[in-house]
Amino acid sequence: MAEQYVVDEIAFEGPKEPDRGYTVRASYLKEPHKGDAIIEIFKDGNLLRRFLFPAYKIWNISAH
Repeated sequence: MAEQYVVDEIAFEGPKEPDRGYTVRASYLKEPHKGDAIIEIFKDGNLLRRFLFPAYKIWNISAH
């Protein structure tokens, strides 16, 4: 990602016990990206994927 995003606060991280090595972190962003969140997926502690997602939908990710 060429553009810089500034994290306002972490919405959630987990699970505490990785599922097959996978964990996820969702963070709310500051302006001008306040309506979005950055989602980071980790495998064995290494960043696997990072993407923007509508902030109001992030709780669907933690449910699955």
